[in-house]
Amino acid sequence: MSTSEIVKRTPMQRVLAEVASDGFIAKLSNALPEGMPVQRFVSITVSAIKQNPELIAADHDSLYNAIIRCAQDGLMPDAREAAFVIFKGKAVYMPMIGGFRKIAAENGWSIDTQCVYENDQFAYKLGAKPALEHMPAPLGTPRGKLIGAYAVCTHKDGRKQIEVMGRDEIEKVRAVSRSKDKGPWVDWYERQAEKTVGRRAFVKLPLSGPALERAARVIDANDDDYELEAPQESMSEAEANLLSTARNLPRVHDEDTVLRDEPSAVQRPNDAQLNRLAGLAAAYEGDVTPYLVGAFGVDSFEELTPEQAAHAEVALARLVSSQAEDAGEGEYEEPNPFHDLPTQTDEEPEQATFEDMVPESVKRQRRRS
Repeated sequence: MSTSEIVKRTPMQRVLAEVASDGFIAKLSNALPEGMPVQRFVSITVSAIKQNPELIAADHDSLYNAIIRCAQDGLMPDAREAAFVIFKGKAVYMPMIGGFRKIAAENGWSIDTQCVYENDQFAYKLGAKPALEHMPAPLGTPRGKLIGAYAVCTHKDGRKQIEVMGRDEIEKVRAVSRSKDKGPWVDWYERQAEKTVGRRAFVKLPLSGPALERAARVIDANDDDYELEAPQESMSEAEANLLSTARNLPRVHDEDTVLRDEPSAVQRPNDAQLNRLAGLAAAYEGDVTPYLVGAFGVDSFEELTPEQAAHAEVALARLVSSQAEDAGEGEYEEPNPFHDLPTQTDEEPEQATFEDMVPESVKRQRRRS
């Protein structure tokens, strides 16, 4: 294929292509438990990424590692058995209550979890013959506040195990989560309560051999839920592409390199960089603020460092070029994103303009209109 036939792919397209590549599928085949179809796992993984485009804004290597880890534990990332979430800029794999139930079922156990409310009738006993009775409040009447949750584990041979947690015990688990005041603990408290008691019951199941090792890995992955930062809010695919372009860029220059149009003592972009960034932002059909906040922690170009501004120029130029191609420009030669970045020299810098950064495909589109 000639250079002129190369078509630029968005970060989303690149990630999905990697997940569906022969090399990555070979890694998944080696990781998945015997009998688990690799193509179904790939299909569900692709769907999970498409439905949660913010995942591509995370470090791509962390996402690939999370996918492999999920495959090793034999869980589908369908938001029931497991899910991929973002913590501190990295994608992580998180087992769900459905994952616990799946592993338990493969070893002859079923796990039923329920919440208990203050107007329910509830009694249980432990010991050699554990038993539990739970009668919810009649339909149409208030059940009151949640006061606890329980899990009943039943083996196919008739054995039973019961785990009960009061509201105070559930709150102790919530207290060690850094996302205790946002996310699932706020939006789906009942679901988190059931997951908490289900996890505790799962840990106590009498598993052995490979099943025990697999269960230990899943429990370890679930423990990460209580040690990492709250997940990033969802975003559109366009926003995720923009943020991913910035976060997964190679370095523009070595740390010892000084940009030619800024002395090393200057910590903010000069007018030339700001003009180029403003022009690219105007050409981009969308809001660049989520990219600035997510990639650099600022909400304006003026707050960037010179090096951050150079990265932002590359990212925005690529996104503007991609939008022009999507609008019907067809195939084009992918420009060198570093071509117009300033380099170190003793010469007096030229005052660059937005036109220096805009790809030819965008210029042609403007001339037509």
